[in-house]
Amino acid sequence: CVGDWMKLWYGASPDTVIYGAASVQPSTTIKSPSAVFIGRLSEDTGVLVYVDAVLKMRGKVTLDIYGEGALLPKVLSRIRNSPYIRYTSVTHVPETIYKKYRFAFVSRYLGMIEAMQCGRQVFAHWNNSIKFDYLQSFPAIEDAFVFSGPGELIKQLQQTLDSPERANQRVKHAQVWALKQTWQKIADTYEELWTK
Repeated sequence: CVGDWMKLWYGASPDTVIYGAASVQPSTTIKSPSAVFIGRLSEDTGVLVYVDAVLKMRGKVTLDIYGEGALLPKVLSRIRNSPYIRYTSVTHVPETIYKKYRFAFVSRYLGMIEAMQCGRQVFAHWNNSIKFDYLQSFPAIEDAFVFSGPGELIKQLQQTLDSPERANQRVKHAQVWALKQTWQKIADTYEELWTK
């Protein structure tokens, strides 16, 4: 299974649980309060919640959005007059994009691992019980910020800006775990399963 949450929601009894892998090299620390969203522009990814929070912060954090999806017209409408948020495009190389930002707004396992390997603070959105359990089963979730509404995200971002040393400790701890999530480890897991 990909994630422990499948045991609870689907009654699965896997021999092994994985979370994915990536091969992103650690990057230098970014001090500017910049964030990036990479993903589908849909309700389940929380893109509008991220947008609303950054708009309410009035320039304390900037946001660049990469992705496509059904909510693109709404996203463009909401950010039309904002000097703090811009829609960029679609990217096929998120590992290079994360390096340009301090915060990663992403809530899927692979994206969280990529951002953590790079050394970025992850903010992950949930909007239903399944997504909440999905995120809670992620092994490095204690080093990410998990939220549902824009008010929670604003509070978490402000805490991070006010206590950068504490935030950096979380980032480093998450990075240590994430860098161990390699494709070789996934391959070894599959080979072990096939030999049983």
